Amino acid sequence: MRSSPFLSIEKELAMNALKQTNPTDDSKAKEWAAYQANKDKPVVDAPKKEFKIIDNAKYELSNSVFLYPFADLADGQGFFIPLEPNNTMDKLVWATHKQVQQFRVQNSEVEKNDEGDDILENFTVNVKVRNPDGSIQMDGDNPKLTVSSGLRPKLIGPNFAVRVIRKDDEIGENIKADGDGVLVIRLN
Repeated sequence: MRSSPFLSIEKELAMNALKQTNPTDDSKAKEWAAYQANKDKPVVDAPKKEFKIIDNAKYELSNSVFLYPFADLADGQGFFIPLEPNNTMDKLVWATHKQVQQFRVQNSEVEKNDEGDDILENFTVNVKVRNPDGSIQMDGDNPKLTVSSGLRPKLIGPNFAVRVIRKDDEIGENIKADGDGVLVIRLN
């Protein structure tokens, strides 16, 4: 028997639909009778398809979709992405964070509790308020910020830091940045 919290609502809606129909039109009554006759019968599964079973399936997916060498980094290593002409630091940081998150999701597992449920983590993002032309609204010398927050599955896998770098900032031992950009560092 089908158990659904909506079953009584479903029945009530069907009964209301029957009451609103013309008593001489018994098509709705036939539909209701057919529903009542079949509601306890199991749903017939579609014919099963045959699938090829693959031994030693490749767990890691292709990393060719990424612009950057995330998979090649060991803990503590990083790479520098220079800011291209006609690009902004905000756009570069956004695009880099997007690539990092895609890599993390593809190469991580969701942490589970003892009952097998996904563990969720809080996240908060400071969002810069923008003008209609896309420029950032300023509050004195600082950008105006709003906060966006929510929950997401907690991932177990590689973590990265993305840092804004200015020309001549030290990005490694005795290595200075040739220009503005971002530094991506693998944390674990």
